[in-house]
This record gives sequence, C-alpha cells and structure tokens, in this order.
Amino acid sequence: KEIEGVPVVEVSMTQQRGDTADKTIIIPEGVKIIGKFQNIAITSIDIPTTLKVIRNSAFYGAKIKGDFVVHSSVMLGTGLFERAEIQRIVWPFGSVPAGTFKDAVGLTNVTLSEAVKVIRRSAFEVSVNWNGTAASVKGAGALESVTFPQAISEMEERAFRGNMKLATVSGLESCKRFEHSGSENSDNTGDANSTSNSSKVSEGEQFEYCSALPIATENKLRSIGYTDTF
Repeated sequence: KEIEGVPVVEVSMTQQRGDTADKTIIIPEGVKIIGKFQNIAITSIDIPTTLKVIRNSAFYGAKIKGDFVVHSSVMLGTGLFERAEIQRIVWPFGSVPAGTFKDAVGLTNVTLSEAVKVIRRSAFEVSVNWNGTAASVKGAGALESVTFPQAISEMEERAFRGNMKLATVSGLESCKRFEHSGSENSDNTGDANSTSNSSKVSEGEQFEYCSALPIATENKLRSIGYTDTF
C-alpha cells in the first residue's frame, strides 16, 4: 500500500473519544511494523506476511475477540497485550517476552506451542492488591490452566505471579532454570536467544500468590528446582 507514491511500512490506530464500536482490522501486505492499537475493540485482525516487528505495548488495553495469529519470524516488543481483554491466541514464538499478558483480562487457558523455550519476566503476571488477596485490575487473573511444551527450559521472575485461580500446570518437567531479577537475557525478541541447560536455580516468585495450585503441583515444582513461595 502507498500514500502519494510512498510505501506504508508502519501502521497504528488511535481510539477516538466515544468510539466503542468493534473494529475489523486488515493490515495490507507490504506493512512491516505494527505500532499502537491501544484500547481499541478488535473483532478480528489480519496480519500480512510482510510483517517484521510489533512494537512495545502495541495492544495495551485492547479488546480482542477473535484469534490473533502471527508468523514466528516477527520481532516482538514487550507488554504487547498488557491489560488487554483477550481469550485466544496462537503463540508460535521461541519465547514469551516480558509483560506480554500482564494483567490481561479474560484469559483462562494457555497452551504454549512446542517452539516456546523461554518465558520472560512477568509474562503472565497479575498485579495484586496491597495484602495479596485479589487482583488489582478488574477481570484480570482468570487464568486456570497452563500447558507447557517439552522444549521449555527457562522461566524468569514473576512469570505467573498473582494468578490466584491457576490450578493446573502441566509439562514443566523439562524446565531447568527458574531465573531471578539478575537475568541478563534480552526480553524483546520472538526467538529464545538463551536455551541454557544450566541447572542453576534462583528465587524469582514465578508462582507467588498462585494459591489455587494443589499440593501435588507445588511438590512437583519444588522437585524441579522452584524454591520460592506460592
């Protein structure tokens, strides 16, 4: 797509005051960068094969009703769906960047693809109130189950912290590293650039305030190296 002969390489959309209508968004071929689509109600979004980058916080606060499918070669920013209302997503990337689904609303079940090796800091974190008894953001913390791929090898701090309804965690046996805040890994790329087989274990609050986890799951997590509280 061109404007006065100049190719369009980046697109964004601004929510107009009082406009609450759902949007069907078709991003044309040739576009390489998604900028900001924050606080917009999206029925569906078509992603072009030419897309290369999705910027930080691109869909902050958006309401996404349909499937969101992106090919795995796209470079991802952080906080993509923070505080967004989202139910389903196809996740083909090697890592889940920092804060990707932080305080997401309505997300109940997550199945990560076999490509995922690393979950970055606060990827699914839910902010909790001052005494740790409820989510700070209304509607957040709906996550009930997570299925991890066999390839998962590292999880950074606070990855699932505050998910008080999370009761089912499966497939984490291959995770060799629970990281703490001293991690030096990048957290804004779609490919996992650290797949260390190190057995180093550090406290990182990955499952703190996940009070619905059964004792058997807690024991299993401890058996593979988790040392922090639940």
